[in-house]
Amino acid sequence: LVGPSDLSFSLGKPLDFGPEFIAKFVPAIRTIRAAGKLAATATGHPELVRAGVEAGLQIIVCASEIISLRADWCRILKDMKSKVGRVAE
Repeated sequence: LVGPSDLSFSLGKPLDFGPEFIAKFVPAIRTIRAAGKLAATATGHPELVRAGVEAGLQIIVCASEIISLRADWCRILKDMKSKVGRVAE
């Protein structure tokens, strides 16, 4: 499993998934595949998914409970703010 967040911190650029990061991510995937191992990652970042699939990723975990909870809480908060705002007016 190549963890993008872990790798970005190891490279000294936390959560920076730009071209420089992808230039390190892709060879890691290729090295794993060349060793005959399953290549996996956990990301919802579209560019990492595209580059990883092209490099040979076999498993992609693109959702987690934290991502899902955050999205749901943001939706709930927005909904509540709109309702409270109407009552206060």
